[in-house]
Amino acid sequence: MNTENAHPITGQMSPVVQPQSAPWHQGLRWGLTSATHLVAFVIAVVMVFPLLWMFSTSVKPAEEMFVFPPHLLPSQWHVEN
Repeated sequence: MNTENAHPITGQMSPVVQPQSAPWHQGLRWGLTSATHLVAFVIAVVMVFPLLWMFSTSVKPAEEMFVFPPHLLPSQWHVEN
């Protein structure tokens, strides 16, 4: 017989009470989930930006390719490049 939940004097078994999750635990989980999504979004933007830049450069006229400061969207779209 398992006596770890028994009362030390009477020897009667006490019911095992499961601890309730603290309210801060749900807030912590929400914060970690939000932080994970934010990091994933930043990584996705960093991965997709070069593809957008390549597409944008491919439809720019030659004189717009080396302009400083660079522009993401061309002023005139040329698809014959």
